[in-house]
Amino acid sequence: MAKTEGFTEFYEAYPRKDKGPDALKAYRQVRLHEKSDERALMMSGLAKWRVHEQWRKEGGHYVPLPATWLRNLRWRDESVCGKPVAVLLDSAGVEWFVAAGFDDADTANNYRCYPHNAHEFRNRVRIEEQPA
Repeated sequence: MAKTEGFTEFYEAYPRKDKGPDALKAYRQVRLHEKSDERALMMSGLAKWRVHEQWRKEGGHYVPLPATWLRNLRWRDESVCGKPVAVLLDSAGVEWFVAAGFDDADTANNYRCYPHNAHEFRNRVRIEEQPA
């Protein structure tokens, strides 16, 4: 799978066209090229942000750089997008934070565990990559 899958669609829809290479780097870091469900959730959140008053006021002055928006997972902002239901469960039907060994999402977030990287955690500990 190409590490750019879905990026063009995102970048074309994003209202600010600055620092495209940095946006692509952020897209890859968040691993959206690997997660079609997360990509769909991100595009849905982007559609909500595009019409939000914060982005529309002063001619779009408050629209963040696309890389910043991606790295901060802004499509999950409940105040704009609502609760991110689509990513609460893993493929086995287990909530992402439970699969990573946490009791709740807030505790997981304190350990820098989020839905997009929860697969890297076991028993509340980040699994270190093994050298090849």
